[in-house]
Amino acid sequence: EQHVDLAPAVGDDGTVYLTSLDGNLYALNHETGEEKWRFATGGKIGTDPVLGPDGTIYFGSNDHHIYAIDSKSGKKKWDFDTGDETRGTPALGPDGTLYAVWEDYRHGEYRKTGDIYFAYSTDYGQSWSANKRVNDDAAGSAGHRYPHVAVASSGDVYVVWEDWRNDLNPADPGSTAELSQNPDIYLGWLMPGESTFEANVLVYNNGDGQWTPDVEVDSKDNVYVAWYDRTGDGHYGDAAVARSTNGGASFGAPVDADNHSQWALTPRLAVDRGNDTIYLVYQGHPDYYKPYVTLSTDGGASWSADVRLDAGPDREWYDAARDVVVASDDSGHVVVALSLIH
Repeated sequence: EQHVDLAPAVGDDGTVYLTSLDGNLYALNHETGEEKWRFATGGKIGTDPVLGPDGTIYFGSNDHHIYAIDSKSGKKKWDFDTGDETRGTPALGPDGTLYAVWEDYRHGEYRKTGDIYFAYSTDYGQSWSANKRVNDDAAGSAGHRYPHVAVASSGDVYVVWEDWRNDLNPADPGSTAELSQNPDIYLGWLMPGESTFEANVLVYNNGDGQWTPDVEVDSKDNVYVAWYDRTGDGHYGDAAVARSTNGGASFGAPVDADNHSQWALTPRLAVDRGNDTIYLVYQGHPDYYKPYVTLSTDGGASWSADVRLDAGPDREWYDAARDVVVASDDSGHVVVALSLIH
């Protein structure tokens, strides 16, 4: 059994589309959970599915390809070879431009000193731009992992990732020790019509480590970044959310969005651009990684009481919820996907 650890996409008819670490894209009936069809790739899938306006589903796989799949039939339309594992979820812009980001090791050592790369397509993936490196420190010099991309209604593109440039092991930058417990969160910003990203922005650095970032944009082009943050908590950490009101040029102080005394892991964001409600889903502990959701209606300044999503027994590891994610459409429909450890 493999984890389903990625955010779903929801079709106009309610069909839920999920990618999985077993290498499959699934289409499920939203009322019964019955499988409609599946599409198999040649590797684990580490990206969320993105549903285009014409019904095409886009996602990337660790078999080095980005795929376009017809949502009705489950048949492949095309695939694109990125040359490396595709861990970043594609995003669609308001004009239909498709954006892809991924971890890339052409200049570094696998899982140690890679970079974040980016490409875009203006013809729904039939052809792609030249690959561009997003991180602006020296290529292959530090760890850069787990990118996520979001596109504003203005067409501005935002990419976030874990970044080790400020915490290198001076004795051996390429060793496994280089990937310490203290990464930071960085953001790259590409303005409409530009071909080069602005200087990378350090979202937050407290010396204690920030992990698993996510990024979303509301209808006013405010940028939100969420991550698992260990500020001052030692072994434990919170779900932190920071907001930028100037297009990602700078961020305000992060807000602790969860109500848990220990871990609030893998926080994921979704924004309903119809009313700019922000949803945050995370795995809570000490109650054994149960899934929780909270929301904000004031731009992330305050958050509602957490609501637990599963109905399983308390404090039992076999029912632990892992890899909890959330997606929302502009009509206010919210879908949460998670895996249960039995």
